[in-house]
Amino acid sequence: MKGKDALLDRQTLLRSYFDRLEAADANLRAVIEAMEAALLAVDGAGKIVYANGAAEALVAECGGKGAVGSNIGDYLQSEAERYLILAQREKTTFVTTLSGRRYRVRAVPLRGRKATTGAMLVLEDISEQEVLRHELEHEKRYSEVLKTILEIAYDGIIVVDKRGIITMMSQAYLNFLGLKEEDAIGRHVTEVIENTRMHIVLETGIPEIADLQLIRGNYMIATRIPMISNGEIIGAVGKVLFRKMSDLEALHEKISRMEEQLELYKGQINTANRSRFSFANIIGSSPAIEEVKRHATRAALSDATVLVLGESGVGKEVFAQAIHAHSKRAAHPFVRINCAAIPNDLLEMELFGYEEGSFLGARPGGKAGKFEIADGGTLFLDEIADMPLSMQAKILRVLQEREVEKIGAQTPKRVDVRIIVSSNQDLEERVRLGFLRRDLYYRISAWSLVIPPLRERKEDLADLIEHILDRYIQKYGRYIEGVSEKAMSLLHRYSWPGNVRELENELERAIGQLDKEWVIQPRHLSEKITEGRHVEHIKPLEEVMLAAERQAILDSLRLTENNKAAAAKLLGIGRTSLYEKMQKHNLLERKDEGE
Repeated sequence: MKGKDALLDRQTLLRSYFDRLEAADANLRAVIEAMEAALLAVDGAGKIVYANGAAEALVAECGGKGAVGSNIGDYLQSEAERYLILAQREKTTFVTTLSGRRYRVRAVPLRGRKATTGAMLVLEDISEQEVLRHELEHEKRYSEVLKTILEIAYDGIIVVDKRGIITMMSQAYLNFLGLKEEDAIGRHVTEVIENTRMHIVLETGIPEIADLQLIRGNYMIATRIPMISNGEIIGAVGKVLFRKMSDLEALHEKISRMEEQLELYKGQINTANRSRFSFANIIGSSPAIEEVKRHATRAALSDATVLVLGESGVGKEVFAQAIHAHSKRAAHPFVRINCAAIPNDLLEMELFGYEEGSFLGARPGGKAGKFEIADGGTLFLDEIADMPLSMQAKILRVLQEREVEKIGAQTPKRVDVRIIVSSNQDLEERVRLGFLRRDLYYRISAWSLVIPPLRERKEDLADLIEHILDRYIQKYGRYIEGVSEKAMSLLHRYSWPGNVRELENELERAIGQLDKEWVIQPRHLSEKITEGRHVEHIKPLEEVMLAAERQAILDSLRLTENNKAAAAKLLGIGRTSLYEKMQKHNLLERKDEGE
């Protein structure tokens, strides 16, 4: 009995051992199946004898119908096979490509009692790691190049992040300020540099070019440019020119000698050539205006031609300047030309300029056109619908060829100009009537913005009034508390056919009516507001009659599909009279004049 009991105890012990072994094996298999990495076991001939779920999925991606039973050599690259042979003798790690992705393979030999029977492979997807590694290496190289540039730069260069914290500063700048790198890097720019405006550029997003800055008792020439990525300001770069005063004096003498030539361009190089508005200047939070601002912000990030549509006074130029200020061209000129305000025979001269001696009375040295002045920046063609057809053809050529030809020039000149155009008219109707080239319309309308009239965004009225009053407070130097509740109600009731421009004029007029008062009351408003009438300013009778005559000619041409004889008959005048009136109203093109 005693021997029998010992045998039973041994059997119980063995059964318990095998039960635990099976449980451990089941747990191990569960862990292996749950692994994100692919795990494979191969025999000495390279035949796959085991594969977890991740490995089966990987083999399927490589075109295999099943991992177990297939040969590992069907999937691994030739150089990887050599590593696999090595793996049957010792541990090894190598990188290979499977199904277009990079994998790190860790292989260990599987040994029997007398010899190696195969290998176990763990494949880890490192594609994203390699991308990050390459990006990191690129950033390191870029950083080293940038640091080298800063080290050899003679001028003062500084880089700040979006919070105004200094991240880089050239050694020349540090030497000029008498600082060590650790004294500047990581500190706010206002703590390190006196009279700086870098933090202001971060707030406004508007570049400041060739500004005077007083540093350590000397006036320096400073330029500050915001860094913009995906529509967001991520930092700014500043440059300070601090040559010796003798160098500046020599430069001043050189400039003095060039004054006569520069006089030709003083009329063009002025405040009109710099953007004065950004998106922060577009007041209002109504859904209508916010939607347009979103579209305009996206348009600013591209370099496409933009068409800005809207009634008179809605702020089309403000949007155009904001797009320019938010674009990569912000440091370059913003040039505006009103196509409706310049006579047709002078428009070409204004846009393209002329060479010296090209006609009687031409200036010595010639004149730069708006395209040339705007080179690198933005040209805003206001009211393009009023441009004659002959000039439209030349604008189309500039858009297509990116080159302009001055009057009297022998060869064209390449220009890099972004075009923004505007109109308060129905351009499709202008195309249908033949007053706007269809091909030009398609060119300029790829990206269109429609600015809503003020009557469609009355919820912005209070913010607009507050903003306009603040501006007039600074202009007139007097305190104005605001608008009374009754006056505000009247302003809300009015339909504002002249839009924001009319609102500005009305408030300026009301301020002029104040007499030792701080609040605008209904009595300070014009009759059209208080009586609910939309009284427009009275035009001279001759101007009204000319406008009516011009519109009648346009309507008759539209109804007769540009048939001059039929249009003259419809108007009750002779064909000769029609041509004379068309010429008077600048409605004739060259092909008509030759008939």
